[in-house]
Amino acid sequence: MKKSWIRTSILLCLAVAAMAAGARAQETGRVEGTVFDSTAMAPLAGARVALIGTSFVTDSDGEGSFDLEDVPAGSYPVTFFHPRLQELGISASGGRVEVSEGAAARVNLAVPSNGTILRAWCAAEVPGSGYAPAAGFVRDSLTNVSLPGASVTVSILEPSGRVERTISDRTDDEGYYRLCQVPAGRTIRMVATFGSGGSLPMVRETVPGGFSFNDFVLTLSSIGEIQGQVVDYATKDPLAGARVTVLGTDSEILTDEDGEFVLDDLPPGLHLIETEYLGFATRTDSVTIRSDEAVLVEVPLAANAIEIEGMTVTARGQRGDILTDVGRRTDFMSRDQVDAVLPRTQTAAQLLQGANFPGLSVRDVTFQDGLAQIQGVCVEHNRARNRTGAGCQMVTVFLDGLRLPDPGVYLAELNPQVVESIQLFGPSEAVMRYGNVGTNGVVLITTRRR
Repeated sequence: MKKSWIRTSILLCLAVAAMAAGARAQETGRVEGTVFDSTAMAPLAGARVALIGTSFVTDSDGEGSFDLEDVPAGSYPVTFFHPRLQELGISASGGRVEVSEGAAARVNLAVPSNGTILRAWCAAEVPGSGYAPAAGFVRDSLTNVSLPGASVTVSILEPSGRVERTISDRTDDEGYYRLCQVPAGRTIRMVATFGSGGSLPMVRETVPGGFSFNDFVLTLSSIGEIQGQVVDYATKDPLAGARVTVLGTDSEILTDEDGEFVLDDLPPGLHLIETEYLGFATRTDSVTIRSDEAVLVEVPLAANAIEIEGMTVTARGQRGDILTDVGRRTDFMSRDQVDAVLPRTQTAAQLLQGANFPGLSVRDVTFQDGLAQIQGVCVEHNRARNRTGAGCQMVTVFLDGLRLPDPGVYLAELNPQVVESIQLFGPSEAVMRYGNVGTNGVVLITTRRR
């Protein structure tokens, strides 16, 4: 009798435990959702999602999705963390999720939009609706690298186009700038500068209560090239058909019958060059190219993987900076000549005047840019002016091999201290070299590399 009672008690306990376990199983649900980066308009992978006050934590996947299982029914505050928030200097915006037993609760989390972040940053600095903040990034046109310490200036213009006042900011370590005190309902002109480089002016109207994001791309770097020859290490004979590749890029070429090759359109920086040829050991060399530079190299290959000297750089020079075709007249101002004139010059325009190139004249002019009037210079060759008459017959200007879209304004602001050399081609010579862009003559300016 006693044993039967004990057996019955155990069975009752087991039944109660099973019922309790079943009840607990029914009282759980799931939390699922996504994390989105509104600044990049893309899902945010690797975000740490947590239900505050619990041990339920997970990471979002490559699609920004997350899933928390077996969450007890109830109401929970939810938040997330990601290094992106730290980069932007903001905290995550959370929410609250209601979990029901046996159901999936969905919650969507997001990094605030650029506009929301900008308004939040500027709210404490300039409270009120009389401002239209501006923000963005400043980058190099060729490498797309962000430029820390670049200056962004906003000029507030009067109806006449004259500058009333200016405000400015410098980009942070990420190349980001933020200008909160831009007045609303005004015409403004924005320009970014970095060292000797500058952007074209951007003129627009600001809207009360609005904001804008304006990225600036400055032409600071120019493409370079590697010219070279692949030879047999033992015999010094050229190797035709050797494959030369710039690792990490799509740039590769086979050497010609003289073992020579040219790799162009290379951004400045350190490049790894791999050379391979059937029957010879493959080798990898490094070479650094500066902006708008042509590097001449010799690459020896050995039949076996023996230790030999590396790629030999035999010459460096600017791509086409000094053109000396026989029979054509050019005027050239060397670095020594530039240095001799610098003590009495403040602008690149004055430096051009000090060059005393025959037929070249430099004078101050005013350019019209929408409602704004911009001070600049007119650089023209007498042959072009005599042919076309009044007005400014501006020469075409190349800076480090790149054609300046607005040379009259750029030359008025270019620091003469960065100029390495200046070269002039009159209209007839310039047309033969550059085609129609040389109709009024061409001025080539190279800048100093150190």
